[in-house]
Amino acid sequence: MDVPGPRNKTICREGSGDDGDKISSLPNNLIEHILTFLPLREAAKTSVLSTAWRRTWVNRPSVVFDDQFWKPYPVEVAANKQLKKLRLYACAFTSSQISFEEFRMLTSLDLRWIKFPNAARVSFIIRCPLLLTFTLIACDTANGTYLDILSEAPSLSYFHCVGNFSSVCVKYAPHLKDVIVHQTASCPRDVWCSMLLIILAPNLRNLIITTKAMATQYIDLNLISAIQRVCGLNKHKASKLLKVEINQLQGVRTEMCCIQWLLAASPELHKMEIKFSPNSLPADQVQTLRDLNGFQRASSKAQIII
Repeated sequence: MDVPGPRNKTICREGSGDDGDKISSLPNNLIEHILTFLPLREAAKTSVLSTAWRRTWVNRPSVVFDDQFWKPYPVEVAANKQLKKLRLYACAFTSSQISFEEFRMLTSLDLRWIKFPNAARVSFIIRCPLLLTFTLIACDTANGTYLDILSEAPSLSYFHCVGNFSSVCVKYAPHLKDVIVHQTASCPRDVWCSMLLIILAPNLRNLIITTKAMATQYIDLNLISAIQRVCGLNKHKASKLLKVEINQLQGVRTEMCCIQWLLAASPELHKMEIKFSPNSLPADQVQTLRDLNGFQRASSKAQIII
């Protein structure tokens, strides 16, 4: 009596070798080349084909969120761009006007090692009413173009910016609590931009600023009057600020004006940690310390740690 089961299994085994699975046996470079011809949604679906194809689509050299990407969704869903979390690492933008206005449901945006086009200036605009966290790290251009970063995110609570930027403006940030600003190139507006963040974020708790030296003393002096006017407005208070960390301090007048305002406008401040730039002279550091000790402090608990 013939038993069909084992014979069928043998046939299956004979037909399941590498010769029978052409898709899985393709080399990785050919798979990546094939994926470049597919729309984003279709490329993502190839993850189910086999282990060799799983998540290979994320290595595509370009990603386009065009009409074809949103087409399978209903019109009302596509219009609102339901994407909530977006992380882009090691990719490039082709336009000098970058905007996330259409992603109305976005709550987290994390961009790292992004290359922007070589242009006179790049504008980076964030208009996401539900955005909670915004991270922009090591994003620059080949020719050193400065970035203008404008964020209109009323729900923003965490902002981390590291790179070669010329201006940072956060419009109306009532929920912003943690800010890390790290300037990687010499820009005369960096301290001023950091102070703008404080003024526009009344609930800021923690602030970390790392700056580079001012380009020239002449540009530095041009900023003094503007900063002093803002510092003199009593309505601008950093009332919730608890901790401040300032790195690479040069002791120039714009930085000192910013520190003076922070101490005078922060009644809840507990600690201000300051680290001098290794390029600063010992004599300049001594004079800076004297100036710091003479600044008025709104908080009796505020400690300056060098």
